[in-house]
Amino acid sequence: MDPASAVGTASAAITLFEFTYSFLKTAYELYDHGSSAGYARLESVAKDMGAVSSKLIDESPPPPSATEDEVALVNLAKQCHQLSTDLVRQIGARKADEKRIQFAIKGAFKLVCARDVIVRLQNDLERCQAQFHLRLTVLRSEQIQGSLEKLQQASDDFRKELVKGRERANQRNIIQSLKFDVMDERYQDIPRAAEKTFEWIMKNQDAQTSSNRKLRFGFRDWLLTGDDVFHISGKPGSGKSTLMKFLCNHPETEDVLKTWAGARKLLTARFFFWKSGSSFQKTLRGLMRSLLCLILEQCLEVIPQVLPDHWDPSEYEFWNSHPFIEITHDEIATAFEILIETTSVHKDYASCFFIDGLDEFEDPSLTHGDLISSILGWVNASHGALKICVSSREWPAFLNRLPDSHRLKLQDLTRNDIETVVWRELGKEEHFQELTATYPIECRKLERRIVDNAQGVFLWVTLTLRVLRQGLENLETLQDLNIKLKDIPLELEAFYSYILDSILWADRRKALFALAFTVAASEDNGVSNESLHPGFTLFRTSSLFRYAFLSPYTERKDFAEDLEFSDLSREQIQERMKVAETQIYGYCKGLLEVRDEHGDSGCGVFSTKPSKKVIITHTSILQFLKAYLNSHQQELRGFDYAEACIQTLIAVVKSIVFNTTHCFDQGMFHLLENLVALIRDHPAQDKTPYFHQLDLLDDAIGCRQAAILPDLKHIRWLKFSIMSTITGFNRPLFSTILHASVYECFCEYVRWKIEKSPELLSDDLGVILLEAVVDGIFYYQRDLSELLRELLGRRGLSPNSVSPTPDYGGLTIWELHATRLLLGAVRLTRSWKAAQTFLEHGAPAPVWVLPMPESTGVPLVLKFGRTYVVPEDISLGWGERLWHKRIDLGGGRKTLFSIMEKLNPDNAEDISRLLESADSCSGGQSLLPANTPSGDTERPLRSLCQTIDEPDLNNHPQWVNGDLGSRKAPNENIAQLATMPALADGHRKQQKVGTSALNLAIKALVNPATAWMVTLCVLLFTMFSREEQSV
Repeated sequence: MDPASAVGTASAAITLFEFTYSFLKTAYELYDHGSSAGYARLESVAKDMGAVSSKLIDESPPPPSATEDEVALVNLAKQCHQLSTDLVRQIGARKADEKRIQFAIKGAFKLVCARDVIVRLQNDLERCQAQFHLRLTVLRSEQIQGSLEKLQQASDDFRKELVKGRERANQRNIIQSLKFDVMDERYQDIPRAAEKTFEWIMKNQDAQTSSNRKLRFGFRDWLLTGDDVFHISGKPGSGKSTLMKFLCNHPETEDVLKTWAGARKLLTARFFFWKSGSSFQKTLRGLMRSLLCLILEQCLEVIPQVLPDHWDPSEYEFWNSHPFIEITHDEIATAFEILIETTSVHKDYASCFFIDGLDEFEDPSLTHGDLISSILGWVNASHGALKICVSSREWPAFLNRLPDSHRLKLQDLTRNDIETVVWRELGKEEHFQELTATYPIECRKLERRIVDNAQGVFLWVTLTLRVLRQGLENLETLQDLNIKLKDIPLELEAFYSYILDSILWADRRKALFALAFTVAASEDNGVSNESLHPGFTLFRTSSLFRYAFLSPYTERKDFAEDLEFSDLSREQIQERMKVAETQIYGYCKGLLEVRDEHGDSGCGVFSTKPSKKVIITHTSILQFLKAYLNSHQQELRGFDYAEACIQTLIAVVKSIVFNTTHCFDQGMFHLLENLVALIRDHPAQDKTPYFHQLDLLDDAIGCRQAAILPDLKHIRWLKFSIMSTITGFNRPLFSTILHASVYECFCEYVRWKIEKSPELLSDDLGVILLEAVVDGIFYYQRDLSELLRELLGRRGLSPNSVSPTPDYGGLTIWELHATRLLLGAVRLTRSWKAAQTFLEHGAPAPVWVLPMPESTGVPLVLKFGRTYVVPEDISLGWGERLWHKRIDLGGGRKTLFSIMEKLNPDNAEDISRLLESADSCSGGQSLLPANTPSGDTERPLRSLCQTIDEPDLNNHPQWVNGDLGSRKAPNENIAQLATMPALADGHRKQQKVGTSALNLAIKALVNPATAWMVTLCVLLFTMFSREEQSV
């Protein structure tokens, strides 16, 4: 056989052998297991693929909502499912039906013959599976990309919201700083208009024009199309303020103004002058502050434009308290001018102001004419974007400056309103109903006489109806009522005298005491004209419960001293208030009234909004009472308002149940502050009797608080923040007369108290008293330098005493004050006078190491005779970290000279001389805080601190609280380094290098990883230097 044939024959034999082996193997597997092992695995995989693809087809979204990739993926799943089904069918059709050799051979033959078909289906399935995986991978990557994009968008949105949140916080803080405690008080005190009165002002425009022939159009028409200033004039008591409140609340007012504003946003604001109120309630600066606050609340987006110096949202973090902002009057005036005159503001906004009581304006440096000039100037500068409605009495200052074409005379338009009130009030009395049924014509004449005599004055009607209704309660005849009406004077002041003269003699003393107490409470007693003090309203808001103790005070001036402590229930308090209300109306005949405030349901003495308070019915009554009481001093003999305040407060404290709220209540402390200020400004030459009474009040409060907190004796003098309403502090606010006296600069009482109780200067008590002086200097408008000098000088307190207040983080009193000068950018003369006093009494020259402006998380380091790293969580009394950028000092080493260059205080030369003297005298002496234990070696010595360069805060953040943090150097190492001998004179270069090495070694103590290496280098260098010197 030739070679080629031999190869072919061999090849065929091999093929036949492979086929035979495969056939026999397959036949054996079919016989033994019913199927081939390889095909069984293939069948199992095919079934799994079919199940997965079937599930994907079932769960796929409907075509309208499916994407292109999802549709392609479903089509591939269908192909996989079909191929899987075909492959399973091909393998299943060739299994052995029974375990017999002939069936096994038959099945094996079928499988071998169908091998190509099965392999093709397998390959198709693998390709389909690969495409499926590829498509699925692409789809998943697109979904992941979409998720990442959504995450990025969410992150961007979060950053935007964070920025918006900071802006909102900045906006709220500015608005809060503009508000003052009594801004809305007068508006709230004005009673609402009686039902179905004043409705004519929005409906009957013809009646308005007929009352004043020069009036161009009625009020509603002015709202819709007019400009300039609309003037509502009227007699005292004619209802001007009530009408202004009615207009502010009337829904049609806003609707008509919106029509006038058009596409611009409508802004409305109101202000009600009150001569008997605080400075901000009766001056131009109070008017501008209130209007600016109310307007900015409605258009927050213009705040950066009108108050740019206070706009810095970067200072606001959600996890930190907000910085304290103090906006000066000049800044407010500038902001108000921008708001009124800026064209960009006019384009987007239209404003309407309602200003009531121009006649109650009272400013030491301005006249009513100046006020009118300002109002007219605002309107003219707005170019039609502002209109103002004002009300006042008919004084020449207003009648001559404001045009007649925009004026209503209120008393000429309210006859129908007065008729409505008279008919309704008399109709409530059952006896008058009986008289009307018997004498209808005569009763109608009586009503008309009341209306005619009123001459448009609502107040006269109110007081007259009170007199007549009292007669009706006594079942007086119609003739008696007419006689009473005839006796009532037509003029208000004569009517007031008539009322007072009609008080029974037995009740007259109590009535005059109640009137005098209310008149005195309405004055600016004890409150600075510049103050925004939250206690002012509380001091003038005469809670009805205090009047419950005026009667016993009338009988005995020191009644409260012997009063036993009692725990009145809420029901008993309400019962006493009900009795007091009845007595006030009975004694004072309507000159005083009790106003239901729907506030504090308790006694309300320490609340700015008690449930019921006593007020004078009308401003004209207040002015009359001042003159009347002054001319009846003989009948008021023995009345002392300050003494009455103290005695009634002692009685209140002894009568109510104290709880933890009273122990931590700021309202009580603000009340004490104003009480102390009242005594301070009292004209009495000898105030010692008041001091004893203040001590009795202090003891009563202390006893009540001690019952709640048994260990009060030890913690009562804990420091509290007088700014907690602004900074959000939550610390014990124990109310003491001494602290209140310090803050109110009542030095006479402080000296008396210290002489009486010298233990107040011992240990931490003296430090806290000194700290109170520093806080008073920083927060209040008073100069406490004299008291500070006395405490540091004659009383022997140390400026280097560490504050026990946790929020001050271990700073000494001097460090606290000086750092406030730095971080708060304080330009106040009183603060720099205090700094001079500190330096005069042994305070060390301060040095600060400020982080660079771009640094984050880097602490502030102080050097006041010791090195101290300010912890991140201390507040210095502000409730936030105050950074140096407030005065733009930059980073690095700063001294008092650095601050004085920026702020230029009046006593800069005196402070400079003291600093130079301190530097020349300091030498290398150790100066630890006065109340630091002698064994406290964790605080570096002054001699050591003087050799330390500024620490590398970025690398060594462990410097905490003046120590070396958790990495403390051994005492012997400190002593060795501090006393290392200097190099010989003449070797200046070596001395310089040696000093640098020493500084480096001291720095390295912060990091133990390098301490041993640097110390070794220093020792080797020192040995080398000594060896060189010996040579």
